[in-house]
Amino acid sequence: MLEGFRDYLRAAAKRVREERTIKDHVLNIKRFLEWANGRPITRDLIISYLAERYGDKAPKTRANQVKSFRRFFRDYLNRPELVAGIGMDNATVGERYCPTDEEVRALIEAMPDLKWKALAMAYAKTGARCSELLAVRVKDIDWEHKVIRLRHSTSTKKAGVALFDDELAELLRAYIRQAGLKPEDRLWPFTRSGVYTKFRRISKRLFGPDGPIISPQDLRIWHSWKLAQAGVPDRYVDILQGRAPASVIAQHYTPKGLKELRAIYEKADLTILRARAGLTRSS
Repeated sequence: MLEGFRDYLRAAAKRVREERTIKDHVLNIKRFLEWANGRPITRDLIISYLAERYGDKAPKTRANQVKSFRRFFRDYLNRPELVAGIGMDNATVGERYCPTDEEVRALIEAMPDLKWKALAMAYAKTGARCSELLAVRVKDIDWEHKVIRLRHSTSTKKAGVALFDDELAELLRAYIRQAGLKPEDRLWPFTRSGVYTKFRRISKRLFGPDGPIISPQDLRIWHSWKLAQAGVPDRYVDILQGRAPASVIAQHYTPKGLKELRAIYEKADLTILRARAGLTRSS
């Protein structure tokens, strides 16, 4: 059945284009079926599973499960009644959580070592997607222009380079030196799920069970908010975060284009750990 579901995702009219997404959908259903252990599949059983396994998880994590259930039960098995009315909570509501400056600072400072501090700061400084930074190797850093060359490029998402500042450069150099990394080494040899788990645990420890759970995606949102607050036009925010068409991105990743992007990027003043006492999102 799971093989048939995988083939369906690849061939359906609303097909899933990325193999990683297909793999995630299939794995989510496999885990549910193993948990069900032969019990009749009902809507109540699905709700019980979500409450038991994902009730205390980040909203986006639960939403990903619901998406998989919709593709499997509603679309593949043509059993829409099994998922009718099962929502994805606030992960799919228009408003996403944007951390304050102080929350971003606290999260980075709470990370256990230089490797994790550098990664958390890199998400905030570059606005890169979670998987993009996990693929970065030491040789992908252009220290002269203070950019990281990203490898992420799919049919729907493009990436070129991510800009950073002196504060992150200092932390990256310290981490690379301490870890003895070579040019071919990955900076952060973590899995995406491992990163989200670490961020969730740190957030709960910092802000309590009812406080915000800050994820790499939330730091990407903070990055875009800071750019917008500084008056950066939307089209440049899209370029800096790799959302613009590939042709537009390519035009700006020339020496002249990078100089223009650098001037725009620095308007946001993304300093986090250095002395900017009292500056928060609400100030």
